[in-house]
Amino acid sequence: MPKKILAIDDTDSILDLYRILLRGKGYELTTASTGREGLEALRAETPDLVLLDIGLPDISGWDILRIIRRTEGNEDLPVIVATVLDEDADVAHGWILDCTSFLSKPLDADRLVLLVDRLLEPEEARLASTPRT
Repeated sequence: MPKKILAIDDTDSILDLYRILLRGKGYELTTASTGREGLEALRAETPDLVLLDIGLPDISGWDILRIIRRTEGNEDLPVIVATVLDEDADVAHGWILDCTSFLSKPLDADRLVLLVDRLLEPEEARLASTPRT
């Protein structure tokens, strides 16, 4: 069964990039271009990972991250914040709110896919692929 990813971003070109990269890797992708749509999608079907922009037109991505972390069952849901906000204070704010990872835009496609693969890979597979010393 393919892993489910929810991408919340108000930029069509970013959502298109996610579609190309992540569907091409076999992930099931749901997209939302507003915070409200994203929260509705999150309630409708819990994803295995969320890609979250901060500068959304209706609800701040920071507020969405707070909602995710306060929702029972989503405390450990991997959330990658992908944003143009890359000042030290922004990154620190993301860590304070318990994002799993932080990517700056413009996105590096290889880094994005590697990170998503790493976060969604079963723990057993990660342990098996870890070199032993």
